[in-house]
Amino acid sequence: MNVDQAYKEFIEEIQQGNYRNDRTNTGTQSIFGYNMSLDISKHLACITIKKVFIKRVVSELIWFLQGSTDVADLKKLDPNNKIWDGNTSEEFVKDRGCLAGNIGKGYGYQWRRSGGTFDQVAYCLNLLKNNPTSRRIIINAWNPSELDEMALPPCHMMIQFYVEGNKLSGHLYQRSADVFLGVPFNYLSYSILIWLFAALCGYKPDKLIVSYGDAHIYNTHVEAVEKMMKNESTGKYPIMELSSNIKEKISQGVDPIQIIDLLTMDDILISGYESHRYISAPMAV
Repeated sequence: MNVDQAYKEFIEEIQQGNYRNDRTNTGTQSIFGYNMSLDISKHLACITIKKVFIKRVVSELIWFLQGSTDVADLKKLDPNNKIWDGNTSEEFVKDRGCLAGNIGKGYGYQWRRSGGTFDQVAYCLNLLKNNPTSRRIIINAWNPSELDEMALPPCHMMIQFYVEGNKLSGHLYQRSADVFLGVPFNYLSYSILIWLFAALCGYKPDKLIVSYGDAHIYNTHVEAVEKMMKNESTGKYPIMELSSNIKEKISQGVDPIQIIDLLTMDDILISGYESHRYISAPMAV
């Protein structure tokens, strides 16, 4: 089953779900507990039934991987990336333990300096290289003791990596999933992450497995979802390559975490993607 089919089936399940109020007071159709497995061995998981802005996904992922929490750094990577503007506005963060324009101790902080010092990305890359059968190859952004110092608690909160032979898979847990706006973004982001870690550590990408807690469609997204569901897959999914500069560093045996810290937007090359047009919908903040 391709990613478009899996995504449509997911939406159809949610459309039969329960009405629930939510933090934003927008209202949702919701289900709890849903699993899917996406084959990313030949291409990235990126839906084609509406356009996903690949540059925004790549820039946010690099931003996380390099440990930044400052939205200004995200905009240096991609000036058009506004996905964190609403959740880091002065009004939004006024009662939270972080400054406007900063996500606080959110994703990048937890990935690279959890508890102030622990680098989870370096830890996982080391295990992938030296102890690939470990059951502890996990990046976890959910730190309960620091949730009140984050602009927004992490929605896609944990990924565990699994090596079988020369193949690398990742199992993502998402506690809260905005299925129209967020989920397509997350599919692509975490499949890029698996492809990147595979290249850095000598593996081939295999599967992205996703487990959801509360998966929901906001009431304000219903019309956009119905429009999107009428589209058929183009079958033109993107593939990823790393720049010759990064490939050379890998061949020279440069420490993967050093390579992570050197990544630019020119180092993750994605091609072959063709989709239907972008379908807009308001973000619930």
